[in-house]
Amino acid sequence: MPHTTATEFSHVKPGDTEFVSGGLRDFFLYRDLGIAKATHGKVIAHLVKANLPPEAGTGWHRHEADFQIVYMLKGWARFMYED
Repeated sequence: MPHTTATEFSHVKPGDTEFVSGGLRDFFLYRDLGIAKATHGKVIAHLVKANLPPEAGTGWHRHEADFQIVYMLKGWARFMYED
């Protein structure tokens, strides 16, 4: 019996989507990877790159998601977490 899943297949090549502004932070540009659509919002994944230096940092915030991964290609970031 085949296994059914609530997720779909997603494959986004570099030329399929562009980096765009208008995300949660004006100093970042975001490139959609199609993961949120494929998982019906269970997993959110996009590439993020700096657009402007964040003068006061990002501020304390939290992400409500079943899964989150940060993959840095260049540079560094400081993360704070709460148990």
